[in-house]
Amino acid sequence: PYAFRPFESFREFDSFPSGHATATLLVAIVLGWYFPRYRWVFYAVAVLVGLERVLNGWHYPSDVLAGYLLGGLVAWGCRRWLGAEYYRSGLPGRSS
Repeated sequence: PYAFRPFESFREFDSFPSGHATATLLVAIVLGWYFPRYRWVFYAVAVLVGLERVLNGWHYPSDVLAGYLLGGLVAWGCRRWLGAEYYRSGLPGRSS
C-alpha cells in the first residue's frame, strides 16, 4: 500500500471530470457561435453524450456535470481571450 508508482494509472480515479462531456459541450458551444440556428441540436447531442456516459456506467452524474462546467469555462475563456470578432469572421464566405 505504500509503493510509489508515478506512471501507473488507477482505473477507479480516472473518471473525474468526464472528458467526453467536456469536449462535446465545448464543441457544441463553438458550433453554436458559428451556426446559431442549429445551436439546440449541438446542445442536445452534448446532453445525449453525457447521459450515455452515465447510463453505461462509465461516469457518475457529478463527473459529467463537472465536465460540462469545465467545457463551458474553456469556451468562455477562449471567447474572452480571443474576442467575439474572432468567431464572427472565422468561416469562409462570411464578411466581418
